[in-house]
Amino acid sequence: MSKILIDCDLPRANLKKFLKSLSDVDFLSSPLKPSTLGEYKLFISIGKKEAYSDAECDLISQFLFNDGSLLIAYGEMDGDSSAFTSILSQSGIRIKSDSVINTAYMGQTHPKHCVIKGGIANRGLTNSLHMSKKDGHSFIFPMSRTLECNAPAITLLTTGDVCFPARRPLVAVSTLPSSSGTVGEGSKVCVLGSSLFMTDKFVTRQNLSLISVLVDWLSNDEPEMVINAVDADDPPTSEYKLSQNIGSLSTMPHLCLHRGPSLPSDFRKLICSTIYAPSMSSCVSSCVEAYEKLAIPHEMLDLVRPDITLPIPPLEAAVHPPQLPSPPCSPKIELYDLDEAFSDTTALLARSAGRALGVGAGSEEGSDGSALNIDAFVQSAGDCLGVIQRLEKREGKVGKCTSKDILHHMLSAVMKFKQFEGELSESREEERDVLMINAQ
Repeated sequence: MSKILIDCDLPRANLKKFLKSLSDVDFLSSPLKPSTLGEYKLFISIGKKEAYSDAECDLISQFLFNDGSLLIAYGEMDGDSSAFTSILSQSGIRIKSDSVINTAYMGQTHPKHCVIKGGIANRGLTNSLHMSKKDGHSFIFPMSRTLECNAPAITLLTTGDVCFPARRPLVAVSTLPSSSGTVGEGSKVCVLGSSLFMTDKFVTRQNLSLISVLVDWLSNDEPEMVINAVDADDPPTSEYKLSQNIGSLSTMPHLCLHRGPSLPSDFRKLICSTIYAPSMSSCVSSCVEAYEKLAIPHEMLDLVRPDITLPIPPLEAAVHPPQLPSPPCSPKIELYDLDEAFSDTTALLARSAGRALGVGAGSEEGSDGSALNIDAFVQSAGDCLGVIQRLEKREGKVGKCTSKDILHHMLSAVMKFKQFEGELSESREEERDVLMINAQ
């Protein structure tokens, strides 16, 4: 198992726990010495607050010359990156002094906590993460910087299309010649554009998967990730575009304005009355002179009678469309009693009772008139409750059901219901309704 040495000034408890599951990990607690890096395969530098001295940079360069591997995580908050210029001179990777922001809300409230989606630039990284290009694998790069990659550097991850600047390298790797001069078997270098990427607050499952792949590629001679040569030669990156400093230009408006002539003390000199007052005599004389210059006879114009065609069509008699009769099978809507069709049984019974009482209150026929009103109410109630239809269907009395038949049927149903009332419990009201229906 390869040994890893980490130099980190940021919170690293979760990172330490994760890396110890992959390899033997030690943390640097004192300045670099010539005997410090001898027993390690990989040296990781994360968020150094103080720049490395010239002696320490020489030790790291000698470590790379002896086929060691280096991982540098350097972000926007880590100050000047000139200390790594000499170390990364042969790798083709340079850390730029800029910042990356989200142009849209992607789940992080801070605009510089960038969520990278669709930024994988090499299919070798896609295969090692065990996902396809259609998967929504995302990484969080807080306070990050972009990189500049030249040969032999290879871009693995870019800022994607949502962040600005778009499609610029964020993670790059490079393989340096070995001490024997053979390319591809020497030291390996990886640079991340964010140091907070590997801290406890942002070590998510997606970030850990990327760290695992990078550490495996740096510390093992036969890593799982195999760089795709086609994507390495032509990565999906865009050119670095600079924008104007609008804040600085806004303080110097005189750069885009032209100084005009000084204004006279008398404002009346600025008024010109001849611009909008043309002389008709000069215009007519110039037109007459144009006839002679063009050799055109100066004659009176003939009157051309216009041939006006009427664009309006001829008038036609106004006729009304015929009123077609409705089909005989469908009666008109006026023939329906909507209240009777859409009202429930209780409302129909109340309306029938009110109609009978109203007629009885205003009648002076005595007992005969009241009997007629009661007979009409019984007939209406039997129709509303469906008793008439049931009697006609059972006894064949079509149109012959009297009030006596209706009352006899209703009293018989009540008596049958009373016979079963003692056998029913108070908690089974639904069964009582069913028995009532069956009794009818």
